[in-house]
Amino acid sequence: MNEKGMKESSTVSPEAMRNYRLQVGFDSATGLQMSSGRSVSTIRIDCLSSVTKFAQILKLLSVIYRLVQSNSDIYYNNTQLFGSQRTVDSLVDDLSCMLRVPRRSLHVLATSKGLISGDLCYMEEDGTRIDCRSSSAAVAVSSNVVGIKNIVSSAKFVMIVEKDATFQRLLDEDFCAKLSPCIIITGKGVPDVNSRLMVRKLWDSLHIPTFALVDADPYGDVV
Repeated sequence: MNEKGMKESSTVSPEAMRNYRLQVGFDSATGLQMSSGRSVSTIRIDCLSSVTKFAQILKLLSVIYRLVQSNSDIYYNNTQLFGSQRTVDSLVDDLSCMLRVPRRSLHVLATSKGLISGDLCYMEEDGTRIDCRSSSAAVAVSSNVVGIKNIVSSAKFVMIVEKDATFQRLLDEDFCAKLSPCIIITGKGVPDVNSRLMVRKLWDSLHIPTFALVDADPYGDVV
């Protein structure tokens, strides 16, 4: 989509614009992708109800461009335009679908809330060596899971723990050392994207069994 095309049509009509989560699927190479046979959205600059979202999309694209060159927080630098963090998250997903690229290619990285501990060492993209083997404290899940390399572990399995309180109890009991060499990870309830990516990274790298310790809530979203 170029500037000339935008002026002539007065619209932003990406083929892969996301309306609802049920309309998208996940591809390991490109991230969110529009499912076939689903509806699309058209955002017009000559329609009063679409003016704000059109402005938000253009602003977000300009911010993402600057992120390629320097780090910046999107929402807190533009609170008046976006209104909430949820709006930013939704628009980033829209742009990811529209441009057919994963979020990481937009240089938009969410702060992780997940924690990980156990028989695991790895290197961050910037060269920082991370050791998760401490029995007294967990390590925050990386905000750039894709950049993790040189994973070393003798763990026999990975345990996904839904609740943070349960995770902390397992840490206190030195679970990973007493039972068997293993890795435990929590997303503190509903997991963030980075926690999910970390579980997938461990599976792709180690190919060891992965279990989940959850409550009886059938609507819980843990993996």
